[in-house]
Amino acid sequence: MALEDVKLCCLQLDSDRITDRKKGSEQLRDLLNNPTIVANLDTRASGVFNWNQVFHSARTFFLKEAKRIEEDERNKPCCSQTVLTNRANLKRAAAALPKLVLNKSSLKAPLVSGANVVELVLTVLDRRRPYLLENFSGDFLQVANKYLLHHSTYYKEISPENWKELMKICIWLYENETASTDKLTLLKVVEGVVRCSRERETFHKPSSTNKVLCSVAKFLKKTLIRSSSLSSQYGLQSALLSLLLTFTRVMSGEWRNLLCSLSEETFNAVLAMWEPRPSSRQTHWLQYFNLIILIHHPQQDGEASGESEVKEDGMHWRRCLHHLYQLLVDYLDQLATKGRLGGTGQHTIPPLLVQLSARLCHKIFQDSGGYGVLDLTQVGSSLVEGTQTNGTSTTNSSKRRKIEVGLSPFTNMLRTEGCLVHFLPWYQILFELLNYYAGFFDFARCCLMLDAFTQVLAECRQSLVQDHILRCLKVLAVQYKRVCTENDFKRGLEGANWMPVWDRTLSLVGGKQCSTCGLQLLQTLIETELINPVPSVYKLFYQGRVDVTEAALSTLLTLITQLPPPKYFKNESALFFNEQMKESRITILHLLLPVPNEGVGGMSVQSLENPSILAHLLYCLCLHDPTCVADEFKRILKYKEDSITKDANAEWLKQLEKLYSFSSLVSLLPQVPHHSGSNTKRKVERRGVMVMQEQHDQVTNRLIAFLNQLDSENTFEQPNGLELSLKVAELLVTFLLLLQDERLEERLCAVLTLVTSGLEKLSKESESTRWHSLLPHLMSVYHLYLPASTIAEDLQGEETKNWSEKKREKLVPLTPPALYTLVMILARDTLSKPATDSQLAARSSFTQGSLSDSMELDFDLSGGEPLPARNDFQQFEDSDSNTLPEAVNEGQKLSLDDVSTWSPQNQCVWAGLTWLTAACPTTSSLDSPPSTMNPGTTSLHQVINLVFDLTENTSLEMADIGMILKFVESLFVMKYSEDNVEDGLHMVSLVCSKHSADPQVAVSAVSTITALLRVNSVHLSSESRNNVVALTRAFITKLRSGIYDQSVSQAILNLSMQLCKVDSLDVWQRERSGEEGVCGQIPAFLSCHNHQLRISAATKVHCLLTKPYTSDAGCLDKIFQELYQAVLEALTLQDSVPDDLKLDETSGRVSGFFLTLGIIALNSPYLRSRALFALCHVVPEHKVDPALVR
Repeated sequence: MALEDVKLCCLQLDSDRITDRKKGSEQLRDLLNNPTIVANLDTRASGVFNWNQVFHSARTFFLKEAKRIEEDERNKPCCSQTVLTNRANLKRAAAALPKLVLNKSSLKAPLVSGANVVELVLTVLDRRRPYLLENFSGDFLQVANKYLLHHSTYYKEISPENWKELMKICIWLYENETASTDKLTLLKVVEGVVRCSRERETFHKPSSTNKVLCSVAKFLKKTLIRSSSLSSQYGLQSALLSLLLTFTRVMSGEWRNLLCSLSEETFNAVLAMWEPRPSSRQTHWLQYFNLIILIHHPQQDGEASGESEVKEDGMHWRRCLHHLYQLLVDYLDQLATKGRLGGTGQHTIPPLLVQLSARLCHKIFQDSGGYGVLDLTQVGSSLVEGTQTNGTSTTNSSKRRKIEVGLSPFTNMLRTEGCLVHFLPWYQILFELLNYYAGFFDFARCCLMLDAFTQVLAECRQSLVQDHILRCLKVLAVQYKRVCTENDFKRGLEGANWMPVWDRTLSLVGGKQCSTCGLQLLQTLIETELINPVPSVYKLFYQGRVDVTEAALSTLLTLITQLPPPKYFKNESALFFNEQMKESRITILHLLLPVPNEGVGGMSVQSLENPSILAHLLYCLCLHDPTCVADEFKRILKYKEDSITKDANAEWLKQLEKLYSFSSLVSLLPQVPHHSGSNTKRKVERRGVMVMQEQHDQVTNRLIAFLNQLDSENTFEQPNGLELSLKVAELLVTFLLLLQDERLEERLCAVLTLVTSGLEKLSKESESTRWHSLLPHLMSVYHLYLPASTIAEDLQGEETKNWSEKKREKLVPLTPPALYTLVMILARDTLSKPATDSQLAARSSFTQGSLSDSMELDFDLSGGEPLPARNDFQQFEDSDSNTLPEAVNEGQKLSLDDVSTWSPQNQCVWAGLTWLTAACPTTSSLDSPPSTMNPGTTSLHQVINLVFDLTENTSLEMADIGMILKFVESLFVMKYSEDNVEDGLHMVSLVCSKHSADPQVAVSAVSTITALLRVNSVHLSSESRNNVVALTRAFITKLRSGIYDQSVSQAILNLSMQLCKVDSLDVWQRERSGEEGVCGQIPAFLSCHNHQLRISAATKVHCLLTKPYTSDAGCLDKIFQELYQAVLEALTLQDSVPDDLKLDETSGRVSGFFLTLGIIALNSPYLRSRALFALCHVVPEHKVDPALVR
């Protein structure tokens, strides 16, 4: 009945009578404020009355009302103020109705057709309709900003011509300042157009971004340079800065020279936008200057190359950098002044400011050598005045200004002011320089820094400053070891003695000052062999001078594996001889596992801070010679460092620098790996590993006594008892993998029961709190059974696999069935959605679990017998408009690849599903449980059924799709079998058949298939390989249809590379002919219009030369011909390229040509002469610089 009322209102909106339209609009507004009606409209199918009809009626109402008001104004231009007010109210009411419909229809997901929204917005923002543009542009610019440019469902319907028109009208409105528009909204729309048009740039079409975005650079240059009113408009400045940053980020891989020119011309205007207070504007300012310096001066492996720099007006750019350096120095001086005056200001600076300052100092110090002076007399006073108007006035306002720069002046300042708190920002900058710009520090510079640090550390008495000095010395020790060769290592020790640093650090740590940083420095000095420790170092530990923290455990383990402890420790404070001499290993054991009733102090669980290191320490105490496992411990630490979550922005900047290095032809070219003659796996060689049974018994008894003490004091019943139980479980399983003991296995089983009990208690909490409470503990369970990055590409080594597999083999038989049941209940409560009878019937033939009964996957669209799985994927290929899933309110922030962006509930379910994949035994519904399987244990077959039920549901959200694809990836990687591969491919097919339009879904699905090939390609049957190729072709079809952006193209390129490695029969290239057949190959990407894709494809050319059949001269000739034709085609510049972009386009295409042929020449002796001849031949024909060939 309610929907009938909505239909009636929509009919009234289309009426020619004013009163009917007014009545219909008022009633529709009231109806749409009813949540029940909105929910009913959300569930309406496409073939019946739904949101599209409602929006069409609202659009008709708006256009008719606007036409009526326009005629009224034309007929009665002169009227009273009351009439003008009524007209303004009518305008607002007319524009409010379409916005209301869009708002209500987008609460969960955008349900109005994107074409309708795009058409209405462009109708209003059309200069051929001056009345609509003048009176309603402000309202529909808000629609464009809030809806059109916010949801991919809408902006994917915008054609390149419409993008260009929208950009042109926004710039025109900004410059002409109409009454109904707001400049801030206009700039937000322009920024959205920049971001979305670049995001929707497709692979197969000629570049449309040039036409849309080429006017943005001119607009920014004109607005920032010529506008005299910007200095008094804070909000407008911030919006322009955000637009400039977005434009620079999205085009940094394509228009490098243009961005450098733009940044140099607008440098002073942007510099004047500096905001000293923490804010979003300060963040954008720091990100922009950090990015623009990187674009000018990229560096690789800690060293900048002059050949990769942009060299236009070098003198002008250097002056710009000097101005920026002056501003930052003045800002740090202000912080120092506040510190000297006893203010409560900040002692440290934000990480972004640290990164920018380090990058800037690296460039300026490198140009100046050891010493230099920045003469700022040529700088006009307007720059300094500009910064003063924004609250960053400098302390020196004279016309002449000279600043000493270089490492020598910096070390002099370090010696004079390094003991003071206000110098902490410079310590942060120095740490960044030492850590990320290793190429700058040669042996002489390392010695210079060491001398300065040694002096300051000896004089400093403030613990906060001492911590920063020790952190810097830690990374300096690593750099010092790197630059010292074996021949001059002894001379290095004589020229730069580390003993004073060692002695001072021992003194600080022994006095319980700077314990964490000091212990880390001691560990680094031992590992780098800069110091040869003596047995007296053990006094730090057995005399109780340090707490048994993670840093202390790590340092002690390094010490034991480098210098075995003496047989006895001497207790100098004891009166009797028998008390003076204590067995060293027993003393260390009591220190690590204290038990109060033995007189070693109160009960402490501090040593459980890192159970893995503690377990290896206990293992070393059982060995006759702990030094034989030193290499194994180093791998543990290396794995721990690699598992640390990295900053996404820093990773993106690193990839950008890598792109510039390849484009400038200064990076090492990719090369085919050379394998040794023997195909044996690399094994860990433990020399002389001998376990002493007596010590083994002592350690085991002590560990059991320690656990008994925890039980007797009810430690596991305390608020942190669950966390402690998980740490004890990790300690036990790690130690059991090193040394077997049945008693410890029994204790491990009991501890896992405690873990299950604790999780059950948390799961009974209220819905608002239980997921937040469960998340950290479920993640701990996940990491207990799996390494931190089991599915990561960098963990394919046999040692890591064997270790994780051994952990699972040890834990699975001891895991209580109740834990499986609990995780399944949590997953089922979240994933279970009602399924129709047809969905259940479609799944019945699939979920039998055996290969013979499962579906044969064939996603080829050519003729032949239709198979069950083909129908799903044929819909995926042929559908023009796919359902786009969106998460409620957070859909635009949620990332399928980044689990941390998911809700706590979805993160818990993901961790639970991945854990079940690893821990559940593999069995089908037709098989009997294996003998090692505990009664009541969940089987993998049940987990697959649960996820499959979710996959077939028609109302999936983005997080649901993320969990499905992550589960499939874990299924491919951790539990390989033909059945699991078949199940996983079918799930990917079902998901993509409905939701392939979203680029995130496509990227995640393609990455899942890539993971399968990367990890288990050698195990795939011929049928599975054909299915993978067919599935990949379906994505290629979508890519060629123009709905996918650069991210999907890059993912498909990575998949193509993997297929080149495993497809020895060349099915990928031979089964299809013509343009469709080569679209997904590497040569096709070499000729695309996108520079980043061309360079990425060029770096993968060597994969084509690793195939088994490439020993055939005919095959090599064919490969070379395809590659050469592709890069030669890309070398030809189109006539439609604007003059401002020709330099970037030409240099990018030439670099791709040279990079491709250079890699061919390096990797194929047979093709080397042809590749070099082609390089020389292109010089006269395409007017290429001969210096590049040389």
